[in-house]
Amino acid sequence: MNRRMRFVTGQMYHLYNRGNRKAEVFHDRQDYLHFLRQLREYQQKHPVTLIAYCLMPNHYHLLVRQDGDGAISDMMQAFGTSLSKSYNQKYQTVGALFQGKFRDEHVGHTGYLMHLARYLHRNPVKAHLCRAPEDWEFSNYRDVLGLRHGKLCDFSTVLACFANEVKIYREYVLDPLADEWGPRLMKKIREALNRHK
Repeated sequence: MNRRMRFVTGQMYHLYNRGNRKAEVFHDRQDYLHFLRQLREYQQKHPVTLIAYCLMPNHYHLLVRQDGDGAISDMMQAFGTSLSKSYNQKYQTVGALFQGKFRDEHVGHTGYLMHLARYLHRNPVKAHLCRAPEDWEFSNYRDVLGLRHGKLCDFSTVLACFANEVKIYREYVLDPLADEWGPRLMKKIREALNRHK
């Protein structure tokens, strides 16, 4: 199947990949920052909106929306090639940095979008890299909380699911039983919406 036809303009996708042979791709803070600088550069060249991200020592997660035909495929191909080239130059290696082509999942409904954003932001805690999601520098969670003012992501699509209340989203991320929220979450959202009236 033609990869370009796989992504539908206006739809959201979870993109992810890990290091070749499961090896680490981020060895120091500069590697993480280089990834984010390159991501910004290639995102600005293609009509793709970055909604959320989380970088882990041997893999990455991106939550994106395609805003123009073929944009995700074109961006990720150029981005991946650039990353491999710069990594090989820095570490005097050869070959692919990542384990094949990036993988993708269509984010087809609001429930999955909410779950996925939480999954990305909790990933470093689950991997025992930090105690709280906001302790991990290499995701956009700090920006969501207002602890940092990064402009790489537009998280408004996710926050809209939580009545644009950062506090509710934070509770959802931190609660280990968030998958069971259901009616509780809907009650919180209704209360928040009533406050805004």
